[in-house]
Order: sequence, then C-alpha cells, then structure tokens
Amino acid sequence: MLNEPVKYRWGTALAVVVLLGVYLAGNNRVGLWDRDEPRYAQTSKQMLLNRPSDWVVPRLLDQVRTAKPIFIYWCEAASMRLLGPTDFAARLPSGLGMAGTLALMGLVVGRWLGWKRGFWTVVVLGTSGLAIAAGKMCITDAVLLFWVTLAQVSLCAIYLGNSDWRVAMLMWVAAGMAILTKGPVILAVSGMTVVVLAVMDVARRRCESIDPTAWWRPLVWLRRTRPLVGLILVLLICSPWLVMVHLREPTFLPKAIGHEIVNRASKALEGHKGPPGYYLVTIWGTFMPWSLMLIAVLVVAWRNRRRPIVRFSLAAIIGPWLLMEVVQTKLAHYILPVFPPLALLTADLVVRCVQGRHNDLTRRLNVVPVSIWSLAVAAAGFAGFAGALKFPEYRGALMVPSVVLASLGVAWAAVVWTLWLRRSIERAMFAMAAGMVVVLMWVYLIYLPSARFMWLPQQIGEVLNREGATQTGDVSMILYQEDSLYWYQGGTIAKPDDDYFRVTPTPKWCRWVVLSDDLWRRLPADVHAEYEEIARRHGLAYADRMKVLDVVVIRRRTHQGTRP
Repeated sequence: MLNEPVKYRWGTALAVVVLLGVYLAGNNRVGLWDRDEPRYAQTSKQMLLNRPSDWVVPRLLDQVRTAKPIFIYWCEAASMRLLGPTDFAARLPSGLGMAGTLALMGLVVGRWLGWKRGFWTVVVLGTSGLAIAAGKMCITDAVLLFWVTLAQVSLCAIYLGNSDWRVAMLMWVAAGMAILTKGPVILAVSGMTVVVLAVMDVARRRCESIDPTAWWRPLVWLRRTRPLVGLILVLLICSPWLVMVHLREPTFLPKAIGHEIVNRASKALEGHKGPPGYYLVTIWGTFMPWSLMLIAVLVVAWRNRRRPIVRFSLAAIIGPWLLMEVVQTKLAHYILPVFPPLALLTADLVVRCVQGRHNDLTRRLNVVPVSIWSLAVAAAGFAGFAGALKFPEYRGALMVPSVVLASLGVAWAAVVWTLWLRRSIERAMFAMAAGMVVVLMWVYLIYLPSARFMWLPQQIGEVLNREGATQTGDVSMILYQEDSLYWYQGGTIAKPDDDYFRVTPTPKWCRWVVLSDDLWRRLPADVHAEYEEIARRHGLAYADRMKVLDVVVIRRRTHQGTRP
C-alpha cells in the first residue's frame, strides 16, 4: 500500500488531469458566451487567416482591437492552426492555462507544505466556480492566472528567504509574459501584495517589540528580487511587440493605455459597475462550493498569520482584493488572482481540522451554514426547468436533462450535508469536489447542448452559411447585438445603424439582413416588398440583457443588392 505522501502526490497529478478533462469537456458542443468570447475568438481567427501584419496588430472585423495585448491572440490562433477555427480550439489555451496553474500550485505547495496540502489546494482551486469558468472560456483570465501565480509564487519564495537569482528571474519572466497577456495588472497585483505584507510585518514587529522604529526593515528582502535586472528583462520580453505594434499602428498604445487602463480604473466601462464591497458579495458565488468554508478559512488564517507563508497568502488576497474594489469597472472574474492563495489557506484549514488541530469545521455551529449551503445547491439544480417552462418548443428535449440535473443537485446537497453533520470532514470535501465535477460535466455535455434556445447565433449562422451569405457586404445585422454571430457566420457581417434602410439607397441594400422581429414588423411597406422572410428563430439573447426575442433572417427578392 502506498504511504500517505506518495498517495497524495499521485492524487495531485490525477486531480490535475481530471480537471483538465473537465475544462475541455463539451467545449465544442456549447456556443461562445456573451460578448468577450466571440471577440477574442474572431480576432484570433482573423490573425490566423488574414494578412501577416495581423500577428502584430489584433483586429476584430475591420477595426483595430486594443482591448488586450497580443499573447492571448497568439495562443488562440496557434490552437486554431493546429485544430481548425472551432469553439474547442479557441478555448483550448484557457483550459491548458488553468491546468498549468493547478500543476504549479500542486507542485509548490506539495514540496513546501506536504503533498496532502498540495492535493487539496489543487482540488479547491480547480473546482471553484470562477476557476472553472475561466478554464472553459476563451478569454485572457486563465492564461493570465498562470503567469500571475508563477510571479506570486516566486515572490513568496524570495520572501521566505530564497536568494537564488534564478527564482528572481523566473518572477520577472512571468511578469513580462503577464504584461503581454493583459497589460500591467501583474505589477499592481504584486505591488499591492508587497504593500499589505509590509504593513503586516511592521505590525508584527511592533507586537513582538522588535525595533519598531526601523519601519523599513520589512522591505529589505525586496533586494533579493533584483529589481533593476528584472525590469530590464521585462523590457526585453515586451519591447519587440510594443515597438512593432507602435510602428504599424501608432494609435494602438495610446488607445490601449487611455481606455483599458486609465478609463477602466476611473470609470465603469460598458455598464460593468458595482458598489463598494462588490467582491465581498460575488465571492460567495464565484468561490462555490468552497465559499461554505470562507469565513472559517480567513479567521483561522488570521490567527496563524505569524507563519510566514500564511502571512504572505493573506497579503496576496487582501492586497489585490482592495485594488479591485477601488477600480471602477467591476467584473466578477477580476478577483481571480486571489484564488490560488485562498485555495492554499482552505487546504491548510482542511488538513489542520482533519489532524484535530482546529475544530472550526466540526463545531455544531456549522449546522446552519451547511444547511443553507445544501438548500441553495439543491434549489440551483431545479434551474434547468426554467428553460423548459419559458420555451415550450424545447420542453421535450430539456425535460430529461432537467430532471437529472435536479436529482444531481439534491443528491449532492444531501451527501455533503450528511457527511458534514457526521463530522467526516475529508469525505465531505471529496463529495463537494466530486459533486461539482459531475454536475458540470452533465451541464456541458447534456443540458446546454439540448438548450437550443440559448444558441441563436449558431442557428442563424447555419441559415446564413446554407444560403451562401459569407462574403463581405452580403449581410447586415440590425437591432440584434450578438457578437458571436460574427464567429458563426464567418466574420463578414456589417453592423449598420438602426436606421439603415432609411439612410442607405435602395440599390445598395444588402442581400441578407438579420434583425429583430420587432424591427421587421415596423419597417415600411417598400422594405417588405423588397425582402422576404426566410428563417425565424426564437430564443434568448444572453448578451443583450437576457432578452427573449424572435430573430428574423430576410433575403432580397431580387439580386440587386451590391456589396459596399
């Protein structure tokens, strides 16, 4: 029989492999979500298929896309070159990035604190809701998280006393790659970590009466990061692309800095705003199922803050958290960099409670939060019936998947509740993780592919491709704002103003138009005389405030339409 360290080391490796499978499962059966996924995917596809300059200047349709630096587009374009321009290929870098983060955390925690903590760190991080979402969506967050985590782990090693110059260089390489992925956010994350860490170190010195007047001494360790050499290394990594993009598109960097950094920090862009404490509210959903333990994790960690690695982990949570609360544009996934240290502290609490060193998870006071958690999970399982009730035409396809989903939710809640009340903490943790995996696999492999009402862009794209409406100028999209339609149609759709038919001369009207049923009914008689309805689809426009609507595809009765 394997001894415990070997068992948990192999368990850690197996957990990474299983979770990678979870991140990849169903990615080609579920359409691209919201606005961001299709924008990244379409930009990457254009980089792959269009002129070579697009490998330097990212473009979405006919516009330069300054939303993010270049590395994520390189990753997705390379994946598409290998596998073809599919949903699965677009999402593959995110799945690999998240799995890489899990492997990194498992290896580091396993070697530093023991493989049991390493195993639970991987399980907690890998099955948390926000990590799963990042691993299954073709956006920057999972790839960025790998570089941020590598930088933070290196910084932690230096703080704990490692003076090897290779560790410092690894930190700066990770910082440079993070900048190429999502701009200078890594500098803010690590900088706020250092600030909070210094405050905690000063407070500790005062409590222990260790020369409290020498406030600067807690920062002496920063010299081991070799900042001058590190900044040069970051410049060497980032400068080639920065210089090329500036030469080919001089407006790129000013727009990126002004809009994506300054405006995002000072204004709520695209309606993404929230009150102070926004992340204190959203963390209960994004850290599911482990948010059940969130208060106990933070309380126990604060009690043990004299341990250097716990103190660093707390700083790596508090610092970036405060930073994101100050930033005016708020999205739930902005706080993802705090999840690795939060998972480590959760794993530490689980191991300590199993060893009998804490009773924070076994006290009878936990009956109330566990019961609330179980009721919430069981109730969430019935959410699948909402689609069947709202869209009767899909009721037959959705009924069985919805029944199974509800049954899984109830069973998951009941098993965790029972094990927790029996104070079988480690088995309850296994049940929480396994339940998350099973439910997610069912949702992505069975339920969502059956929920056709959610995938209007794919259905409309199928109609347009069947009609041969794939060339530039063939199609216009009016009062239907799903960016993923670009991806499924081929990326040649025009997006004119709502008064397109009034301001555009009749001979120049497009051959095909995609529009809302409401607009189609309101158009004047001359437009109805010129066009015929060829397809109608009823469903959910989730990128347009979750509206339920009919989308109509109309085709010109004659071939007079010309391409602009």
